[in-house]
Amino acid sequence: MNRKKVVSLLMCLTLSAPLLSGCAVTDNMALVKINGSEDKITYGYGKFNAKMTQALYDMTYQSYMGEDMWSSDPSNTGSTMEENVKSGILTNMKEQYVLVKHAKDYDVKLSKDDEKKIDKAAKAFMKANSKKAIKELGATEEYAKRYLEDKTISEKVRTKIEEKADTNVTDEEANQKKISVAFFNTITKTDKSGKSVAVTKEDMDSMKEQANALASASDFDAKATELGITVGSLNYGKTEMASAKKSGNISDSNSTQIPYDVLKEVDKLSDGQNTGVIEKDQGYFVIKMVSTSDKEATESAKANLVEKKKTDFYQKKVDKYEAKITWSLNDFLWGRVRFIDTFKGTLGK
Repeated sequence: MNRKKVVSLLMCLTLSAPLLSGCAVTDNMALVKINGSEDKITYGYGKFNAKMTQALYDMTYQSYMGEDMWSSDPSNTGSTMEENVKSGILTNMKEQYVLVKHAKDYDVKLSKDDEKKIDKAAKAFMKANSKKAIKELGATEEYAKRYLEDKTISEKVRTKIEEKADTNVTDEEANQKKISVAFFNTITKTDKSGKSVAVTKEDMDSMKEQANALASASDFDAKATELGITVGSLNYGKTEMASAKKSGNISDSNSTQIPYDVLKEVDKLSDGQNTGVIEKDQGYFVIKMVSTSDKEATESAKANLVEKKKTDFYQKKVDKYEAKITWSLNDFLWGRVRFIDTFKGTLGK
C-alpha cells in the first residue's frame, strides 16, 4: 500500500488531524439540494469532504485491514465499510450545515483571529501539496477555507448549545456499587492441552464444595485466593441495572455473564455481605458486595452522566433543526464518490 502524509489544515490551526483526498468532476452541480433550490452543497465540496475522510482511513487502517478494506464488512452490518463511512460523512455535513445556519442564534461568528488562521492555513495547504495531490484531493483554496470555517463555527455552536443543558446529576443517579464475582462453570472446562471439554460429575461436586466454602467464608478475598479462584469485579448503578434488565445479563471484568435475576439478588446486600451459592444453568455464583457506594467509580459515573446530558441535549437540538429543513441528495452524483483506489498523491516537499 502506498501511504502518504497529508498536510493538515487542522494542524495549521494547531489542531492535530491529517487531511485528505478528493477529485471534483462536476464541481458546481448540487450534490444536496436544501429546502428545494434555496441552498445547496456542491458536488465538488461534498466530494472533497469524502475524499479527505477516505485518505484519513487509508492512512490509519489500511495497513492492517488490507487493500479490500472499503469493500469489507468489518462490523457485520450487511453494508460495506465504504457505504457506512459515506453515510457518516453525509450525517456530519448535514449537522454542520444546520449549526452554521443557526450560529447567529448563539451569537457565534468567526473572530478576526479565526479568519486569519483559516486564511493562512488554507493557503499553506494549497502551497504545501503537489499538483497531483491537489487534483486527487479535488482541493481548492475555497473548499479548504470553507471546511475550516464550517468546522470552527459548528464547534463553537455546539459548545454554546451544551452550555444550556441541564447537567444536574443527583448522588443517587450517579451512585456506583462494587461487587466481587466468583463463578464456577458447570458446563465446560479447559483441559491440560488447552481444549474445551465437558465438566464431569466429580468436577461439579468439587466446585459445589468450593462454592459453599467461599459463600461461608468470613474473608471472601482470602478464601478465593486459597481456593485458586479468579474473582471478577463489577461496578454498576441505575443505568447498568436498566441495561442488564433489558439485555438479560451484565458482564464483569472476567467477561462472566451475570444474569439479571442474580444481579437483583446481589443488589439487596449490604457492604461486606456475601450471597449464598446461587445455582444457575451455566454454573454456580458466589458474589460479595464490596461497597454499596464506590467513591471513585461514582465520581467517574457522575462526570460521564454530565457529558451524556450535554450530548443528549445537543443532539435533540440538532434533530430539531434538521427536521425544519428538506435535504435532497443526488444519489447519482453521490454514487460517483467511490473509495476504490488508495490515495497516491505525492504530498509535501
